[in-house]
Amino acid sequence: MKRFVRRRRIWALAAFLLAAPVVFLVVENLRGYFALQSWRSQMAAAGEEFRVENLAPTVPDEAIKNGERLVEIGKSLRELRKSCPLIEAHPLLMRFTGPAEARSLIGGATPEFALPSAVGDWESLRAQLDQGNSLLTTAKSLLEQPHAFAFDYSKGANLAIPGSDLHAVHFWLRADLLWHLHTGDHAGVLDSLRASMALARSFASIRTLIWLTMANGLKVFSTDALWSALQLDGWTDEQLQLLQKSLEESGSATSLVRAVEMERAWVPLHFAMLRESAEGRATLARMNGVELFPIFLDDSYEPPEPPPEYLIWLQGMLWRLAWSHQNELRVLRAMHSEVVSLREWAAKRAWLGSPMRAEKPDVRSAEIKAWRSVFAEALNSAPLVRSAAKTTVHVEIQTALGITAVALHRYRQRHGKWPETLDALVPDFVEAPPTDWADGQPLRYEHKEDGTFLLYSAGLDGADDGGDVRPTDPKKNPSFYNGRDIVWPQRFPE
Repeated sequence: MKRFVRRRRIWALAAFLLAAPVVFLVVENLRGYFALQSWRSQMAAAGEEFRVENLAPTVPDEAIKNGERLVEIGKSLRELRKSCPLIEAHPLLMRFTGPAEARSLIGGATPEFALPSAVGDWESLRAQLDQGNSLLTTAKSLLEQPHAFAFDYSKGANLAIPGSDLHAVHFWLRADLLWHLHTGDHAGVLDSLRASMALARSFASIRTLIWLTMANGLKVFSTDALWSALQLDGWTDEQLQLLQKSLEESGSATSLVRAVEMERAWVPLHFAMLRESAEGRATLARMNGVELFPIFLDDSYEPPEPPPEYLIWLQGMLWRLAWSHQNELRVLRAMHSEVVSLREWAAKRAWLGSPMRAEKPDVRSAEIKAWRSVFAEALNSAPLVRSAAKTTVHVEIQTALGITAVALHRYRQRHGKWPETLDALVPDFVEAPPTDWADGQPLRYEHKEDGTFLLYSAGLDGADDGGDVRPTDPKKNPSFYNGRDIVWPQRFPE
């Protein structure tokens, strides 16, 4: 009898030891599932939208047709570019030469410029531009009309975008703009610059962080080109109005909010795909701890050894059975926090005091870095939002400076002098005094006695240093992007 009781106890203990992990996994899974459903119900009650189909832009059929034609032209220009290497030329357009002064580098002072594999002169560039002239003319025409791209956003990060084709259009527009700046052709500069700005808006309309970042890059180039363009004498008020209108249609902050809302809506899609894909889980597990961009590290960087395959399989299976819903909730909360912060910043137009100024969102905690949460870290885009937001506030500041500079030139054409204050631009040239996106205050402006002006933003630190363009890093040269203040420079006296 005692032996029988002992055996029953052993069997009971064995059953408990076998059942406990199963019960634990089931409880963890249910706890995460119900917490996730509760949070999503709260968000739905608050009016938050998580359905991809409702966040995707609705565009007219005619705009889609124009977008498809633009892509086709991009394909042709991409092929043509192989025999036209100078189209990829990207020389500096301007350089700071002193406190709040810069010099244009595109005019006759730059007779030739270097490429990675060749050196070409301006006439060679013109000859290569002529080969794609008809395609480029059509592309400009399409960019003037409503155009959009019909993408299946339900594919999440697997969204198929003809990036190489659209970038080819940018390369040809950039080369065309360089030629017209070099020759001082106002109509050509206006035509190419407005087309470049329209293409940047097209990039920003694609609701992903990576394309928003690319759009910001195009807008930064447009700012440099605009400064160089305004150094040309002979602009008409009508031409300057068209330039100003293109700048006013930028809307970088709004585009960023929409892109992050879409990225947030992708989180459930990505987690659903990962739950169904053992190979996908294994791929992410192998990448855990691997620096995705080692080019930015020194030569001593060596990626860590991936764990054994059986551990990768076990980790993925346990994650799927127990913690996938908890991880999904963690990432959704992090992304939602970024959406809320972005909306607040975009509404106030003030980087100073915004939660987005923090170096990193509170999502890279020890809990998320735990092995059971490796997939949450891999699928979390929230840390990328801060970088995109910082770039976007730079773009918004530069756009505001550009709009104001154009308005100042229009005022001077009409009145023969610069205004004493920016309030004098209202309402004939701007609807309201331009806002400094750094702190929500009006842009700083001073009309100097020597007949010049000082126009600047307080910069991302929000501290007004009186228009100081000196970089915080003494090893860097002054530019639009790294000064203590962000200054719209005056032309260096020749």
